[in-house]
Formats: sequence, C-alpha cells, structure tokens
Amino acid sequence: YPKLNELYFGQNNLIKLSKINTRVDLFSFLKRKIKVKNIEITTKENSVRNILNFVKLYRTNLSLILLANRIEQGSLKTKLKVNFDQKNGNYLSYLASGEIKDVQLNLLNNKKAKNIHFNFNITDEKYEFKNINFEYKKIKINSEKIKVIKKNKNYLVKGNLKNKKN
Repeated sequence: YPKLNELYFGQNNLIKLSKINTRVDLFSFLKRKIKVKNIEITTKENSVRNILNFVKLYRTNLSLILLANRIEQGSLKTKLKVNFDQKNGNYLSYLASGEIKDVQLNLLNNKKAKNIHFNFNITDEKYEFKNINFEYKKIKINSEKIKVIKKNKNYLVKGNLKNKKN
C-alpha cells in the first residue's frame, strides 16, 4: 500500500514527498465549491526521470520528451509553489526551486555529460541556475550562475562557463 508521503503514478513511478501545503478559499469551502488559492509541494530526493515522467503527464512538449529520454541517472529535490486564479482555476504563477545531483546525460554521437550538479530557481519566465558543475570528455566545467529570461518567443541567456582539464 502507498504511504502518505509517496505519490505513485503509472507503472513503477514514485515521487517521495516531504510536505504538501494548500490554501483554500474559506467561503468556497463552506459552499462546497472548493477553490484552491495556492499549493506548495516539497519533495524528498527523487529520481530525475520519475519527476520528468510526472511533469510530462501535465505539460508535454518535444523538448521535455527528448530530455527525459536522454537522462540516464540522477536525483532531484525540489519545492514547487503554484498560485491559482480564483475565477477560472488556472495557474497564475509558479516558483520551482531545488537541487539536481549526479545526473548523467546522454548527448548526441554517444557522448555523455557526467556528474551534473546545480541549484535552480524557475518562475514563469525566468530560469536561474547556480553552482553548476559537470564533466564532459574528462573536462570539468563549472559556472557560478546562468540566467535565462524568456522574452516573447526568444530566450536571453547570461552567464559564464569555466573549465579545467583533468
């Protein structure tokens, strides 16, 4: 039987949770037409593949499918906060923050990026990655911070990469 702090979906897909908080409009609750104002979910450390498989259930796009198929291993710990529009129930904004560790990514031509580690903060149109470290072709690469901002249909990227050969 599933535990209260575990979310099962599909076959053999599990997400371990540490906390779920939600705010509900009191008047809607009393009228038995519950309207959620926001929800906050904090996970324990989980497989990146399981998290991506769960996200694909709600928001599928080609880049997400390709990414999920290229990840070999790794873990993710995250906190997600979603605010909802009280009129139509759609989400207004979200904030996802967390840490990715020990990811191995299969690239084109059978190349691999290994030991990928970073912290992230993601909102609707801003992505911030900090303390990035990974290895590619035995070269250690790192960055203090990379920011990605969505402007219309384009993305502006600002940051730096440094490397040190083994």
